[in-house]
Amino acid sequence: MKKYSAATIEKFLITDDGIFPNHASLPALLYRNVFSQGEKKRDTAADIEEIFAENNWKNAWRNGIYDYHHYHSITHEVLGIYGGCASHGGT
Repeated sequence: MKKYSAATIEKFLITDDGIFPNHASLPALLYRNVFSQGEKKRDTAADIEEIFAENNWKNAWRNGIYDYHHYHSITHEVLGIYGGCASHGGT
């Protein structure tokens, strides 16, 4: 069994803007620092994929985040980020 560090959890309530049907009482959750980086030669992306599989979270892929706005009308989304950077384009 893998050991995971204590995560910092942030909640964001995103109101419905008329374009994206966000739910006022279901927050977006951001878990920071879930995986420990202490082990040498550790493949954190593979660790994330393993956790997704253990939780039966299907349709996973590696490498890439859409650069356009979209939403999922019949499911929730979980996104695991193990490295890199991004910025909000303003819209």
